[in-house]
Amino acid sequence: MAALVSLLRGINLGPNKRVRMEDLKNIYESLGLRKVTTYVQSGNVVFECGKSDPARIAKKIEDAVAKNLRVESRVIIRSADELRGVIKRNPIALDASRNPRQLQVFFLDEQPDRKAIDSIPNLYSGTEEIEVIDKECYVYYFDGIGRSKLNVERLLKVVGTARNWNTVMRLAELAAQIEK
Repeated sequence: MAALVSLLRGINLGPNKRVRMEDLKNIYESLGLRKVTTYVQSGNVVFECGKSDPARIAKKIEDAVAKNLRVESRVIIRSADELRGVIKRNPIALDASRNPRQLQVFFLDEQPDRKAIDSIPNLYSGTEEIEVIDKECYVYYFDGIGRSKLNVERLLKVVGTARNWNTVMRLAELAAQIEK
């Protein structure tokens, strides 16, 4: 059985789109997904699933969340192997001078166009370090994410959802536990 990680976009960030993780877990289980584990209150769910198309699973989850919780949210799925690859390919060095919470990984629903990636330096001149690899955009926020004017989705013209490095590492650990 494969371990998958789903990331819900934009829930629990403000007064709208509030979702209890217990409700989310119940929805996943009602869809026949097994070993469902949520992580922090921001729409991270790790689960086990037989061989199935991740895009189809994401659509089922989106539809069930909309129907049962009346919340519209995109769902982006990565396999445990893909998540390990995201960690391995991290191009932004973390050392004692850098806070892992300031490194965000944007999980994109599709690979951005090469033109969009190449245009980043011409369209954005903030202090962030930005690297795009495949369907992930790694951003280190030197001044913190709260002060940044960077809009990754607008720059790359794709939908995505971000998680800080500590969360990415923890989700990989949870996925590995499910695979055992």
